[in-house]
Amino acid sequence: MNPFVFVVGCPRSGTTLLQRMLDHHPELAVANDTHFIPRSVEQAAPELLEDIERGIVPPLTDRLVDAVVSYHRFDRLGVAPEEARDAARRSRDLGDFIGRLYARFAERRGKPL
Repeated sequence: MNPFVFVVGCPRSGTTLLQRMLDHHPELAVANDTHFIPRSVEQAAPELLEDIERGIVPPLTDRLVDAVVSYHRFDRLGVAPEEARDAARRSRDLGDFIGRLYARFAERRGKPL
């Protein structure tokens, strides 16, 4: 699995600058703040939030995939909806699906991580 890194911070704290610095590395692709992961779960399956907080990775459902693909910031990832649906068909759960989306993002940028 690709080791994903999430940079989090308060608004106006320098996270955009840090994102750009990290993205400048030739092997590291850093996506802009898409927010689609938690917002998609909140929209499509709020009953799963408690499980996720406890570290339980939920199964991937068509409803979750639709929520991800239709989220208004999803296009920032640069992954076409058809590519996302293909990734979903090959995924065993939500975590695997999200991993495949970010791997595709890195691949499109010509970076391994």
